[in-house]
Amino acid sequence: MLWLCMQHSTSINLELWFASMGLTVLVGFGVAVLAATGE
Repeated sequence: MLWLCMQHSTSINLELWFASMGLTVLVGFGVAVLAATGE
């Protein structure tokens, strides 16, 4: 059952991967801005 769900949700996993990557970039950018303005 689990492997079936994993095989059928490849596109969903890709979307989650892109979303997590975008979120990581946004967080990193926010931290960089905070560090720049804090100094």
